[in-house]
Amino acid sequence: MRRRHDAGDPNAGSRLVDALRKQGDLDEAIALQRRLAEMGSAYSIELLADLLRDSGDHDEATAVLHFRADTGSLEAARKLAELSPMDSR
Repeated sequence: MRRRHDAGDPNAGSRLVDALRKQGDLDEAIALQRRLAEMGSAYSIELLADLLRDSGDHDEATAVLHFRADTGSLEAARKLAELSPMDSR
């Protein structure tokens, strides 16, 4: 899968991230998802936030979601509200 991703197969990257996540290699999954998100896919950016949240990096996940919410993503705004319920008190 990694070879296919490196060769430019856009779907291979997503499958590779999913496989890494399932194996528990969140650091590698985050690194790869970050590269996918840098290509500008809104969905990839939100998946990056999910991975960051799962790894315990709530500050960076919040920053990523703020970026997406500020550009009009209702899904990002919903995830942001779920991530930091204490901020609304």
